[in-house]
Amino acid sequence: MEKHLLQPREFAVEPEAANAAQSFAFWLRTVEDLIAYREERREGERPVNKKRVVIICLLPGVYLYVEDAGTYENVVNIPRRIYLKRKITFMPVIYSLDAVKRLKSRYLSTCKLKIPC
Repeated sequence: MEKHLLQPREFAVEPEAANAAQSFAFWLRTVEDLIAYREERREGERPVNKKRVVIICLLPGVYLYVEDAGTYENVVNIPRRIYLKRKITFMPVIYSLDAVKRLKSRYLSTCKLKIPC
């Protein structure tokens, strides 16, 4: 019964999904808690293979990103870079009508200079 309660769901969210960062952060926290729990229960025994625990919790689509990772840190950091990337926000630029006319005339004048006669 304990194993069922502690085992995180397999992670299989597309990086472009709207909730990818939130889902990954939650999944990673549950995996880290599982590793901590297993380490607490194994006092004095051989250490927990963290890399193996993380890979067990990945579905094939996400595993492709980390299959060549050599260490636990790499297995965690690769998806972290993919899923927790900063979202770029674009601010609209509002020009006045006069500014648009000046930009247009400047652009047309540079085009005239480049056209061979």
